[in-house]
Amino acid sequence: MAKAYPLLLAIVLGGVLTGGPAAAAPSGVPSLPDAVTAALLSHTPTTLAATARSRTQVTVQRRAGSGWAFGSAVLTAPAQPDAYPLGWLFLAHREAGGWRVELEGDRGFADLAGGAAVLSPAEREVFTTPSRVEYAGGDFRTG
Repeated sequence: MAKAYPLLLAIVLGGVLTGGPAAAAPSGVPSLPDAVTAALLSHTPTTLAATARSRTQVTVQRRAGSGWAFGSAVLTAPAQPDAYPLGWLFLAHREAGGWRVELEGDRGFADLAGGAAVLSPAEREVFTTPSRVEYAGGDFRTG
């Protein structure tokens, strides 16, 4: 009986530390973190690509059912001088072939945001409104 407690504790803590049981993805379909990592790596400079996969951090901030996710994706900086992390917000929607992931700044991000159940109406408005650069006094000169 005493040996059952460590196993039970490991099972309970495993569920707590990982956020609970994960839904199994169909065979060959990337999980949400894998799909976001792939999108993040597609934006990674080739000079950082060799070690990039081990330095990715995907944080899901919000979910709506099992079909929508919103969060951040970060490529941590390598341990070298003048290196900085790279990060994006992401939206993800589960579709027939797996997860469609769009990173902030991608063309598809605004399209996906328009119907994203995981966003509030105010967030949808911000993410779907085209950005425009405004210069002080309308002066576009830099020198």
